[in-house]
Amino acid sequence: MIIIKMPTGMKMMAVAVFFHKKMSKILLILIFLFSCESIYEEIVETHPSGNKKIVIKYNGSKNEENLIGKFYYLDDGTKFNSISYNANGFIQSVHQMDETQKIPIGRSLRFDKNHNIISDSNYKNGKLDGQWTIYTPDGKVMSKTFWENGKKIK
Repeated sequence: MIIIKMPTGMKMMAVAVFFHKKMSKILLILIFLFSCESIYEEIVETHPSGNKKIVIKYNGSKNEENLIGKFYYLDDGTKFNSISYNANGFIQSVHQMDETQKIPIGRSLRFDKNHNIISDSNYKNGKLDGQWTIYTPDGKVMSKTFWENGKKIK
């Protein structure tokens, strides 16, 4: 019996090739029971560095029924799973959300109309927790506050 490896993204369930020793012909019984469990990523936009910025992910083939979601990535690879848009179709904010409870559980960024970060905050269990920084349109720090369990501590 020979085991054949499947291409990346394919899960092999049963592949068998049998050879009969006394015959010149190969008796071939080949059963492919495989399922395609690959995630299809459509890179919609990249950062100037070439790293992915906005990605739409599908479970298998690219169609609405298989849509997993739309994801935003910082240039360093930090992933956000919730994106909000303004009326003009530009990204207004991105959040790291608990997908089951639909609450923020990590970093949250807000952008101005020129795509500059104007707010960078952190959440834990849906409440502000950690540093919250607000920036001027030219990227300078306007204010920093510190939060714990939804309450301002500094």
